Amino acid sequence: MPLSVPTFYIAQLNQLLIEQGFDLRALLRKKNASLDALQRPSATLSLKAFDELLTDIATQTGQPHLGLLLGKRLQVSHHGPFGLAMANSENVFDVINLVSEFLSVRLPFLSLSAEHTKHNVIVTLSSLHQSGFAHQFVIDALAMAFLNIQNALFSKTKTQPIKRILFDYPLPETMNLQKYFEGIAYTDSHPFCGMILDKEACRTQLEHYDPVGLQYAKEMCAREITALKGALTTSEKVRALFESEATLPSLEKIASLLCVSKRTLHRQLENENTSFKLLRESWLKSKAANYLLVKNLSVEQTADLLGYTDSANFRRAFKRWFHISPSKFAAQNTL
Repeated sequence: MPLSVPTFYIAQLNQLLIEQGFDLRALLRKKNASLDALQRPSATLSLKAFDELLTDIATQTGQPHLGLLLGKRLQVSHHGPFGLAMANSENVFDVINLVSEFLSVRLPFLSLSAEHTKHNVIVTLSSLHQSGFAHQFVIDALAMAFLNIQNALFSKTKTQPIKRILFDYPLPETMNLQKYFEGIAYTDSHPFCGMILDKEACRTQLEHYDPVGLQYAKEMCAREITALKGALTTSEKVRALFESEATLPSLEKIASLLCVSKRTLHRQLENENTSFKLLRESWLKSKAANYLLVKNLSVEQTADLLGYTDSANFRRAFKRWFHISPSKFAAQNTL
């Protein structure tokens, strides 16, 4: 089964494009798709079709950063039960936990993790789709959506927990990005996507905290998660096992845990235009950057945690991923 994306926000995208004089309905007809069908609650697009659709829209509208425009118009209410849960949370720590637990309700191929330092919370976004326009579109939209959520949750106090936004791709120098980011600092071409939050601000009780409303919204989100679990792709299942196992499992172990043969697992991943090797490399690369930059671990500690018995082998792999030694990488990308 190919990677798929729920089309939950397509109505907002369509409204944005109507305002710009672009006919999304006509474009979809040329692709033998229906806007009405994609606006149904359970509708999805394959990631390939999603990427192609967004690329066509960007080309025809001349708007390469459609995600920023879409994210800017997404308010808390547009996220359904997920947004209701965030609006009723006690503090930003609760919001982070909610996003970590329920992000897959909207974006099944993304995961979020948070690490606490003395003064900050470093949030990392990891994706099964690490390149291409779809990745950029989703991260752009998420960045703006998070800023809108921050503004809604702190409408009276104007508190700003978000200190910096991190993008793993370049942003155009010709765009007036401060118009979008409202004074929040950002770093592009970073090793990973995410945000740096002020830890003290994250403790502040939110203005509309409602434990009853929060529990009700979380139960609705849990029902959506249950419905989605049966639709997980093999790639998503493999990545989930990478995260849950104490040591990085082998191909044989993953196949056994999924109750399939190695040949079947290989064929299923091939049908999703990926492989066990590519997924493993992507996971190792993401974790290596996290351990060095977020957890501030040494090169030797990082190599050990990633299962390398010889740190020299880890250094060679790291240079292949980032074209720089791990020590220089850590020195050049301090958070």
